[in-house]
Amino acid sequence: MKYSHDYSKLKNETYTTIRRHPKGKIGTITNENYPSGSHLAIIENIKRMTIDEMSISMIQQDGDVKTREEFLDLLNSFYRKPIKRNEKLYIYFLRKKNNEN
Repeated sequence: MKYSHDYSKLKNETYTTIRRHPKGKIGTITNENYPSGSHLAIIENIKRMTIDEMSISMIQQDGDVKTREEFLDLLNSFYRKPIKRNEKLYIYFLRKKNNEN
């Protein structure tokens, strides 16, 4: 998956990324690309939720934001068609893959 910013979550061993469209299945190994580098990660779980169903802590960690509104604005900066608060999004739970795995 591609990131336009070096989000703080990308330094963690496990993290989430929230997307509008499907990007893989559980067990998929994905190349995570961001401005300062890249790493491999495995999709460990996938959930579908609306922004209002997500915990505020997940939103804050995922997007380096403070509020749901900031997060919605961030998401909408990536898509032509605005995301509505009741739209189910894909939440990917990722774990960095070690070179020996």
